[in-house]
Amino acid sequence: MGKTASLPGVSEEIPALTKLAEKYVEKRDERMAVGKKEVELKQQLIALMKTLKRRSYYDQEANLSITLESQTTIKVKVGSDEEEDDE
Repeated sequence: MGKTASLPGVSEEIPALTKLAEKYVEKRDERMAVGKKEVELKQQLIALMKTLKRRSYYDQEANLSITLESQTTIKVKVGSDEEEDDE
């Protein structure tokens, strides 16, 4: 396929922009895939807590606590980790 004529207002190709945009898209897609996996694991964790009929769980050795706050909300803390999953 041959090169098409430039349209008015459309700039020339800039390899540095193309390369950086491609890197950005790659990382964005990786992040999106990780986000999907996180949601799947969260759903599995909620389902297991419900199956075990647990509203909370604490593993002293791992210093891990899980709190099922609602049907779709769970909080997980590890150690002194202040970050929580509360979606």
